[in-house]
Amino acid sequence: MSESCHALPKSVANHNVHACILYILVHTIPREHFVKAYRPVLSKINDWSIMDNTQVWTRQNRPVWLQAMIDFLSPILKTCVQQLCVSIMTEKNPELREDPTQLVVDLLNILTELLSVIPRGFFLMCEEIDDMIPSAYYPVRNNVPVHFLVTTLYFLLNLGPGIIGSAEHIVRSAALLTGSVEEPKRGMSKRIEPLLLATSERLCHLSDTEFDQAIHRLVSQIESM
Repeated sequence: MSESCHALPKSVANHNVHACILYILVHTIPREHFVKAYRPVLSKINDWSIMDNTQVWTRQNRPVWLQAMIDFLSPILKTCVQQLCVSIMTEKNPELREDPTQLVVDLLNILTELLSVIPRGFFLMCEEIDDMIPSAYYPVRNNVPVHFLVTTLYFLLNLGPGIIGSAEHIVRSAALLTGSVEEPKRGMSKRIEPLLLATSERLCHLSDTEFDQAIHRLVSQIESM
């Protein structure tokens, strides 16, 4: 890869290599190592209010331990938002992709397909956290992994031009690889940014019944990890 391990792949080829390397790593590193690294921090947390579903959308004053979790998940979940952007950019009838509810469903379905790449240690750590959260607080859909994953998606959807630009690189690279002359449609990046913001706001209402099926698929996949 031409990018460093901390950068976002800017071509389809690098994107695929990045995913493959990450997949190999997460299945060879003992899952217990992740929990051991986090356990000393968890034991010192006194305020768990950030794990309530009403706090997912907080962008300021996040506890360091929560921001660290977002930073850990972001390089993986960026793929979800990138794929959503690419699907909008390549849609022949873009107006069909402007329903925030459907975009959230699409995003959750993409996330479900990507779960196998997330280190198993993450899910083990979530089990420990689930036992530590006071009963006064309810994570998103009462599920700790979902809470972390959705918090990270919300963060990524609000990145705006940065993540849209990376999706444009993927579309152009795909066109070069396939010999196609198709480019991202003119003005599409400006059109996508408000769509991502609308999607992030709709993500705040995952308790709505419209999302039951997508959430059920996501939780079922999490429970099988």
